[in-house]
Amino acid sequence: MVTNKYIDALQLKQFSDTDAVVAEVTLDGVKPILVSMYFDIGRQIEVDLSKIEAVLQHANGAGVILAIDSNARSASWHSSTTNARGRTLDEYLMSKLLYVLNE
Repeated sequence: MVTNKYIDALQLKQFSDTDAVVAEVTLDGVKPILVSMYFDIGRQIEVDLSKIEAVLQHANGAGVILAIDSNARSASWHSSTTNARGRTLDEYLMSKLLYVLNE
């Protein structure tokens, strides 16, 4: 729900499910796609990466911000260790020229 009259938000239902909410937000003519995802630890990470891939294809170069609980560990986001899921996610993010901002 967006209550700011200057912001328009549209849920992209074709990419949203029980573990993901995807929305296109419009503010001052800028239309980034915002994604909130949960990667279930019992599911192969590649399944979730394919969901991200579909969103990136749809975005076609538009800005995308991903907020992900990946159940993956990597030094890239300040974990003390890197596990196999973390390496897979790291490699995917690098291949797509995506950046990790984890404060």
